[in-house]
Amino acid sequence: MHSACVASGDACSIGGTCISGSCGSCGGSGQPCCTGGAGSQCTAGGVACTKGTCAACGASGEACCAGRICTAADTACAVGTGGAETCQACGGNGQSCCPGSAQRCSQAGSQCIAGVCGTCGGLGEACCETGTACAVASSVCASVGSGAARTCQACGGAGQPCCEHNACSAGGCCVSSATGGAPVCIAVGSVCGDGISGACQGGACGTCGAASEPCCANDRCTGAGLECQRTPLRADGGPGAVTTTCEPCGAKGQGCCAVSSGNSGCAAGLRCTRATSGNAVTTTCQ
Repeated sequence: MHSACVASGDACSIGGTCISGSCGSCGGSGQPCCTGGAGSQCTAGGVACTKGTCAACGASGEACCAGRICTAADTACAVGTGGAETCQACGGNGQSCCPGSAQRCSQAGSQCIAGVCGTCGGLGEACCETGTACAVASSVCASVGSGAARTCQACGGAGQPCCEHNACSAGGCCVSSATGGAPVCIAVGSVCGDGISGACQGGACGTCGAASEPCCANDRCTGAGLECQRTPLRADGGPGAVTTTCEPCGAKGQGCCAVSSGNSGCAAGLRCTRATSGNAVTTTCQ
């Protein structure tokens, strides 16, 4: 049932005469709630029926106004102590996300995670959805196992996820993870595994994976800033054999880097475009 406004001095549909928002002896601020029609209700603006009395609504700690509306900044209508809906603070870390077309959080470095505002970008925290995904140096947005949520992880060291664009420290190599998560770094001298023969040395796994070398098994490049480029042997790009080579990626005019660790595939300010010719797909940062 929808409510309708009546002019001051006119009769209210629930009885009494409208004067300054009150219908006689009910409905105004501080008066009993009116009964009849749509049930217990208040007829003045900015008040709600609370325990039989029309009381101020919409501010923090007050009852929600009609339609579950809160008028104070950074508040939202939620069930409080005793089961009554009240306007409660929202948007701060540990608080519910404020309502709107995009659920929001008011503190810098936090975002809405499953309906609650929490910090993002630090080690072990959720990856930020806007701006820089991870705020700590030498960290990357990655999962640590198959199906695991992506969080900000220290990267580049042996046993850690590869940093952006497959980068590993101290000449390590970026290889597939045994747990099914993001690719991980292995130390110099370690066996590359994952169907790749040879040991890691300066980003290369034996005779593959480094710049200008053939791609390793499963079209993987193990050196930093490289992507496996597939070139058809047929000039028209038709079906047939292809050669694979690890080439620099990420800069303008270069191929797009792998995005398995959560990076964009291209340097800041560039986007990855795709072009298809026959059975060959070419990616370029522009």
